[in-house]
Amino acid sequence: MCLRLLQLFFPTFRVCAPGYCYCLAVILLLLFPLSLAAENRITVAIPQVDPWARYNAQNEPEGMLVELVRALDQRTDRDIHFYLRPLARVIRELERGEVGYSMLFESEQVNVAAESVSHLFTLRILTVASQGAYGQDRPSSLDELTGQRVGYIRGTIYGPEFHQHEGIVRVPVHDIKQGLELLHKRRLHALIGSDVILDTAYNEAPQERQLKLDTLFEMAPIRALFYRSHRVPAGESDRQLQRAIDQLQESGEMEAIIGAKMLPGSSGSALLSEAKR
Repeated sequence: MCLRLLQLFFPTFRVCAPGYCYCLAVILLLLFPLSLAAENRITVAIPQVDPWARYNAQNEPEGMLVELVRALDQRTDRDIHFYLRPLARVIRELERGEVGYSMLFESEQVNVAAESVSHLFTLRILTVASQGAYGQDRPSSLDELTGQRVGYIRGTIYGPEFHQHEGIVRVPVHDIKQGLELLHKRRLHALIGSDVILDTAYNEAPQERQLKLDTLFEMAPIRALFYRSHRVPAGESDRQLQRAIDQLQESGEMEAIIGAKMLPGSSGSALLSEAKR
């Protein structure tokens, strides 16, 4: 029976020594469904950057990107598995082909390791300071912050305008909450972050610790993309992911997931005074 099934799936198979053929047939038939399952499996590495993706007190993954990948899993017939990793490791695994997909902000470094399957969303990038810290003479560019300490979330890519600026003192912080705390203690002059995470941190803080902020200026927006490793060939999984992402965007669920923490009616700056344009 095993040999007949084997010859059904592999017509070129020829009978040889009975014992050997029987063992080979059993092995191949056991592996056949596993190979089909592997074709339908997608592994996504998510950069562990709070509040996008983190582990809660129960050591369970949570965050906006975690919600997003779960929503995609419900809209494809692929078996999507995900795990959280530091950003540098995610990029390294993409480059080596050790993971197939990831959700990352666009950068030259990422584009070397992977290619975009689809655009997810675009964020405003704000440079903020404690309310009133600069009075009426607010800086309107990074050049006007030369020599000053500017905080940013470690592992987050804000583009060459920020990371290659030679005048400012870049200070990495663990998360946006720590950055706001350092602003409050005047150990930072300014802090850079997206509208979404600034509002998220503000709304999660106890009312007595909510720090009022001035938006000094906006920087170039950044795009979040769904990436596939260059070492993974394009195929049906890409098409299914693209359709699922389109559905999330058209239905408004993408905005609900990414903007769930934002203040009603805002684009992420309702709690901040208006930025200089």
